Formats: sequence, structure tokens, C-alpha cells
Amino acid sequence: MEELESTANNFERFTIGKGWVQWLLPDSWVHLQGFSFGDTDQINSSTASFRIWCSEDGATWHLAYESHEKEISYDIVLSCKRPPGLVKSFKLEVLEGELSDIFFNIHGILQTYRPAHLDGFSDATAEKAIQFQKEWDSRGFAFLPHLASISMHVYMQNTGLGKRILEAASKSKDPGLAQKITDAKKGGLSRRWYQQLPPGTSQILLQEAGFKDPQRLDDMGVAIFWKDRRLVATEISTHTYPGGGKGFVKVRLSDRRDPKSTLVVLGTHLSSGEEPKDEEERLSSELLCEGGLIPAIKELRGSGENLVVCMDANSHPETKPPGERKASCWQELHRAAGASVWDEFYNENGGYIAEGKRKDVEHPVTTNKVRGPQSAQAKKIGLHAYSVIDHVFYAGNLQFHEHVHQPVQYPSAKDALQEVLPSLRDPSDHYPVIVDLKWQGGAGK
Repeated sequence: MEELESTANNFERFTIGKGWVQWLLPDSWVHLQGFSFGDTDQINSSTASFRIWCSEDGATWHLAYESHEKEISYDIVLSCKRPPGLVKSFKLEVLEGELSDIFFNIHGILQTYRPAHLDGFSDATAEKAIQFQKEWDSRGFAFLPHLASISMHVYMQNTGLGKRILEAASKSKDPGLAQKITDAKKGGLSRRWYQQLPPGTSQILLQEAGFKDPQRLDDMGVAIFWKDRRLVATEISTHTYPGGGKGFVKVRLSDRRDPKSTLVVLGTHLSSGEEPKDEEERLSSELLCEGGLIPAIKELRGSGENLVVCMDANSHPETKPPGERKASCWQELHRAAGASVWDEFYNENGGYIAEGKRKDVEHPVTTNKVRGPQSAQAKKIGLHAYSVIDHVFYAGNLQFHEHVHQPVQYPSAKDALQEVLPSLRDPSDHYPVIVDLKWQGGAGK
């Protein structure tokens, strides 16, 4: 927990007459202590009758402050009726009069982000995934970690941290601790080491292994960011896939200049693999299943939401449907959402339609890598990943405008091998997919 002296949740002063405005703290929860409407240099005031509401979940509201018609000095902290727990959502309701040229400042104790490994979370089974999602959702961050991720595991192997953790475990009072977190087949630290431990134990072992700040170590995952000057989050939730492992993040955003204009953003990272069985896994366990991504897309699109779906799908448009299935990941996703930023290159069935537009290059790619002998994914060593596997689908009152980062295309796969990822110029193993979409419903279009 950190002291929160005064956090302004709007970056520009605003004026509000009769009506209300609602928003969500972007990256934290707070033990509420009070409110104010200005900064140290602002001594003006307004006469208004208003209420301030707060909520833990955006559904059940607590009346934190009620002003009867009187003058409010902007530099005075208003003492509130404190709710019993943490709060994240706020609503300012003006009944009469006007609050003009104000900041809205929250005073209280801030709860900051805490990596999942410090609490020993697991999503290895459906039951554990549900338990993890429920607890993680209550923390209110637009980030879903991939528990026991390969990225964390590789980091710990390459830096020797995994070895030092096992050494620290062998010196503990629990004689079986080191064996509990050792990979029985490969030796060394297990990828799921922290999931075998009581909450807080990973922090102790990390510190004893010489890692001074365990909060700085985290799993890879999926996150959604937004421009807080323009948009405010009114809902944040995470959804783990029912089979356990991974999931998607959902954020509902409202235009600050037109609160009735809303946009829902979903983000996910599907399972990897190029074999038919891998495509089947993505379809059956992550996309089409109850609680999967596609039912969520269909529900949102069916209710008329403006929707953006971003993902590393690990599947390209020309991937064939596996087994007896009639549709691939691309086909199912395109059918559910309705449009893709790759529509000028591929049709809804995954056929390449841009051939001939530029005769000097092949199809676009978002990854161009060859795994070497040190790869943690042995089955992929030597394979050339050369395709579009990163996607942005959209629905509702949105239109594609342009690729801000121009799609990467090579004359041939052989030519692409001269510029494999990652590199000093492109330190990721994927090229970015950066696009502009026209949002006709938002203020200022």
C-alpha cells in the first residue's frame, strides 16, 4: 500500500452542470479518505448541490459525500463517509448549480499492482483458473498474466536465478521444499515452481537468492492501454479460458467529451503451434468453447457495441481448418467480428487477394523469425515463422483508416531470412500492428 496524497483523475479541468460523470481509476484501487476539486494554486469556488458516489465493482454504489446547496472552496478537502473496503469507480452527480473549471482529486491509501507469482496463483486446472480469475478480477488491472510463462522461465534460466532459488530452497527449514519446486523430468527449477508454494513464499526465496525486489519480476501476459486524457475506463475485467491457461482482457472505455460514446476493447494471446492439432486446440479450448473469446465477441457485437479485438493469434489467415472442421481461427474470428485490418490483403475465407497489387513482394508478415538451438521450444528449432499471426478485428461504428506502421513485406521468404527477428532495429520477435480506426461515435469523430 502507498500513501496517495492527491491524485487527479482528469488531466484537464472541466465544468459540469446538472447531470453526472462516471469513471474508473485506471490502474489502482484506493482506501478512500476524501475529495477536493482543485490544486494548491486554485482558490476559486462554486455554488452547487452535488453528490459523490463510489463503488468497488461499478454496480453497487456507496454515497461518500452529499453537498447541499452551498459554496465549495476548491482547495478544501471534503471529508467523506468512508466505504468499508477498497473502491475503484466514482460518480460525480450535480443536482443543482454548476462546478466550473475543476480537477477532481481523490485522497486516500492506494493499492498498487502486485505480480501474481507472489501469491502463488495457478490456472493449471479449470477450478484453479476460476479461483485465479475471481481474485485477479477483484484487483482491477487491465492485465492478465500468463501464469508460469516461458518468458519468466527462460529469464530465470539464463540469469542463473533459477539455480540460486533452488539453492535457497535447499537451505530452508522445509527439507522437501527444493524437491517440490524442481522439474522432475529435466532437473532445474520447474516452470510452475511458485504454484507449488504458499502465498508469499516466492518472495522470500527470491530475496534469499539475491533478487532484491521481487515485485519487478513478472510473467508475460496481455495488457490493454488507453489514452487517459481522452478515454476513461468504466469497466475492467479478465476472463480465463475454461480449460485453464491464458484468457482475455476486457476494457469498456467512455469518451470524456461524450460519456455516452463507448468502446469495448478485448485483448488475448492464443496458444502457439503450427500443426493441425495446435489449431484445433485454439479453436476448441480458447475460441469456440463456452466462456471462450468468440461467444464474447458475438454477444458484444449482437448488443451493438463498438468493439476492437486485438491478439497474437499464432494462426495466419491461410491456415487450413483442422480435421473435419469447416473453419479456421481466422475464419471463425472474422465471421464473429465482421472486419479485420488485414481485409485489403485477405478475404473472409483467408484467401490472399492482394496478389498483383505489388508484384515485387509477397504477403505481409508480422513475424519473421527462426528459432535457434537455445530455444525453450525445442519442436520449433529451425522453423521459419513467416506469416501474419497478429490481428485487429473490429465491429460497430468503426471504420478502418490506415496502417500507421506499414505492413512488412518481402520479395520472398529467402529474402526475409536476411532480416530475421529480433534485431537491434526491431528487438521483438514480432513486427508491431499499429492502425488508425475511425470511431464515428466518439466526440470529435
